Amino acid sequence: MLAHQGRKGDQDYTTLEEHAKVLHNILKCPVKYVDDIFGDKAKAAIKSLQGGEILVLGNVRGWDGETKSGTPDQQSKTALVQNLAPLADLFVSDAFSAAHRGHVSMVGFTAVLPSAAGRIMERELQSLSKALEKPEKPCVYVMGGAKADDSLEISKYVLSNGIADFVLVGGVTSQLFWLQKVSI
Repeated sequence: MLAHQGRKGDQDYTTLEEHAKVLHNILKCPVKYVDDIFGDKAKAAIKSLQGGEILVLGNVRGWDGETKSGTPDQQSKTALVQNLAPLADLFVSDAFSAAHRGHVSMVGFTAVLPSAAGRIMERELQSLSKALEKPEKPCVYVMGGAKADDSLEISKYVLSNGIADFVLVGGVTSQLFWLQKVSI
């Protein structure tokens, strides 16, 4: 299992050891942890897995190459993918909130392994589809966060196409609306 928690230097950056323990408690099955991403320790731990065991590798953000964006073909040539892909049969992504990124762990394996969306990703996509195609009325979108330009475009789209009845904004997004005196 590959995952990330925060970014190096940020307060929330950490190993995934505690995550492995929590996963073990939830799943009630063996969950191993190795503080390595794609080096000899990680590869040995993968090769030693038995049926039904889960292995959580180190935080992929611990590798400096992880957050460099690229195409799936470009990312498939990185050390992470070159070292781990031969040890895998399938790539499943459940990281909906990071799926738009061209990071190595998000797109590199898709060029060299059969790939699928996980069940969490599937539910997120179904919910998004419902919210855009057949929303329950009245429909209120709540927009916020740091990507104010994206929130503005989405707000314009859902209001002008009758998808949303109202859009509530907060945070940086509300400042953009206020500064531009947006009226939709």
